[in-house]
Amino acid sequence: MKFEEASLPPEAFSPSFVAAKFKVSMEVAEKLVRHHMQEKVYLSATHQVNVRDAGPYTHLSIKRIDKEPEHDWRVLQDIKTSLCGPEAEAIELYPAESRVIDMANQFHLWVLKDNRRFPVGWDEGRQVSSAEEAAAIGAKQREIDHG
Repeated sequence: MKFEEASLPPEAFSPSFVAAKFKVSMEVAEKLVRHHMQEKVYLSATHQVNVRDAGPYTHLSIKRIDKEPEHDWRVLQDIKTSLCGPEAEAIELYPAESRVIDMANQFHLWVLKDNRRFPVGWDEGRQVSSAEEAAAIGAKQREIDHG
């Protein structure tokens, strides 16, 4: 996926605007604005990704431009690879209910820096099935979009 660097609109840096728009407290709005000030924004034809340094991680905040839900693993993998590199590893966290923030069709990947690895996952190498190969074993897979 091809991304170009972009900018957030000026109102994204106004705590009072953010508080009113998202119906959050000024304290939360100020925290969101601080995050916005630390982010780089990237746009593709279909997605916006806000990228922020988060200590040992790079935080990718991902949303579709059309605001529709996105949960195609191959799309998220492509976004991670495009912005952080092919050997970067990322997780998507499903938090405790007390930590849930669910305000939009927005997805978050936490990418380990320096190509470090998570102590979970497969070590058998790259195995990617085509739709035809998946169908042969009774599974369903979409074709990879190389565009």
